[in-house]
Amino acid sequence: MVYSWRTRDRAVSSPRSPASSHYRRIARPLNGSFAHPKNPGAGEERDTIAVGAGQARALTHHLDRICQTVHPHTETLGVYGHEIRNLLILAATEVEAHWRGVLVANGRSGQKLNTNDYVRLLPVMRLDQYAVGFRPYPWLTPIRPFAGWNSQDPTKTLPWYDAYNRVKHDRETQFSDARLEHTFNAVAACVIMLAAQHTPSIGLGGHSDLSSFFQFAETPEWTPEQSYASISHDQDGRWVPVDHPALVRK
Repeated sequence: MVYSWRTRDRAVSSPRSPASSHYRRIARPLNGSFAHPKNPGAGEERDTIAVGAGQARALTHHLDRICQTVHPHTETLGVYGHEIRNLLILAATEVEAHWRGVLVANGRSGQKLNTNDYVRLLPVMRLDQYAVGFRPYPWLTPIRPFAGWNSQDPTKTLPWYDAYNRVKHDRETQFSDARLEHTFNAVAACVIMLAAQHTPSIGLGGHSDLSSFFQFAETPEWTPEQSYASISHDQDGRWVPVDHPALVRK
């Protein structure tokens, strides 16, 4: 069986950030620039970034070990097994942690959040506009883990996340859903969440293990009006963090 991971990108509008302020844990690098400007709140999130990057590295090492046994190719992406299932569960759980963290940082309660809440991040962070390639496996087409995600059915429109739920709760009958394809998407989604919160350069950590394994084939582009311009700070040179209006529970 051959899988196609290419999907059509779609434009997503987003409100303008007020002058002198930035949205918590939401990056908006100017014109796709990886280096400038970074999320102004990144300095205050050093611990969060370090822990998230460390977890992403652990997941990546696990994926790389699996790929030493199962050569990743379009003909093998349907392979499933215990180690693949375990990694899928760990990676999807980590993505949930990122989702929850962004929502809570923007004023949402951390109680009883689900994909109906998480999908609100899609247009705000333009998650479906990220495409991730794999440096050790250049023959794999870059993937878009968040492509097609929508609020009408926010679980089933993320196939890798839907598979995670099935194999976590019903391994005996759903084991075959623990496929390598889903695991690649789940681990890549972790890296996207790091980038979407803190900019791609911080998300991949410069010359870290992540940057040697992943590369962004595409990232969202923000206009000057939407991005955090370096001159847009208050008279004391400090940024003011604000909740994103689309994420605060009404």
